[in-house]
Amino acid sequence: MDQTKPFDTLVLASITSGTALTDDYGDLHEAVEHILGHLIWRHEYAASRKLAAKIICACYPDLPTDPIADVPAVQAELSRRYGAELAMPKGSIRRAGSPLDTLRDLYIAQGVRFTRRGDKTTR
Repeated sequence: MDQTKPFDTLVLASITSGTALTDDYGDLHEAVEHILGHLIWRHEYAASRKLAAKIICACYPDLPTDPIADVPAVQAELSRRYGAELAMPKGSIRRAGSPLDTLRDLYIAQGVRFTRRGDKTTR
């Protein structure tokens, strides 16, 4: 069953451009989760946003993909061109790992070392 959902055009353009065109992080997070088809934790947002941006651009290739300098002008143009909302299908991408695994991987990528002591993981 195709589960499409309308999202604010500025929310989707914020995801594709990486520029905040809207003030509500919750709307951005909700859109990324819907587009990917699974829940994401806050630390996963940056990587998940990039993947969601590719999916959005496949549906709406004319949305901005570069950072936006003149935010008010682009907001007005996007609203004029696309209207208030654009529909996105629900994704079906499987998670690569649990949220705790992705958090651990993020720390490791930043050079934080973890050691095990008994049943506790410390850093």
